[in-house]
Amino acid sequence: MKRVLIGSAAIISLFATSAFAADLAPRPYTKAPVIVDPGYNWTGFYIGLNGGYSWGRANTTLFPVAPLLAFPANRDANGGVFGGQIGYNWQVDPRWVIGLEADGQWTGERGSRNDVLGSVRVPTPGNDFNIVTTTAANTEVSLPWFATFRGRVGFLADPSLLLYGTGGLAVGEVKLASQITQTAQLFGPGSQGTNPVGLPVSLVGAGFSDSQTRVGWTAGV
Repeated sequence: MKRVLIGSAAIISLFATSAFAADLAPRPYTKAPVIVDPGYNWTGFYIGLNGGYSWGRANTTLFPVAPLLAFPANRDANGGVFGGQIGYNWQVDPRWVIGLEADGQWTGERGSRNDVLGSVRVPTPGNDFNIVTTTAANTEVSLPWFATFRGRVGFLADPSLLLYGTGGLAVGEVKLASQITQTAQLFGPGSQGTNPVGLPVSLVGAGFSDSQTRVGWTAGV
């Protein structure tokens, strides 16, 4: 008899709970809020990689013997460029962005040329020949790396397109190497003959190399 009473109480409780739930009013329908796109915001840090190719020009004046023999050794210095950059932007209003940026580049930029410094024709005593001695300099310049530190100001043509100008400090390593060579060739017949006789003889002279860290400026868009 005790078991029956307990079971009846459980059934009554179940029905009472169901009846109570059925008496509740349905929850009112609430429309979900409209999600507003915040748009682009350019403020914040950024970091990236870059790569490309560079065309340059190196202007050098060499003094192989004395100032009177100075000569220009200008040449193109081209090569690949690879590096990275880091910066921070501030979007000061819906149309304008200002920022700071630094980058470092490793390059294969280099160029070389061979310049004839002069030739001397000397008759050989007692022989129907003459000797022409030519002095030449081979120079090579390279830019192993450079870095820039810049500010920039940009205009938002639309929320996702930034047009900007930039400028600041540039630092880089410049390497220069030069080698002097003298070549002697016997010619004939006569003191003004132009027909080569035998093989030329070359003598490698003094060499020169230098590496400097140079400071300049940079600008761009």
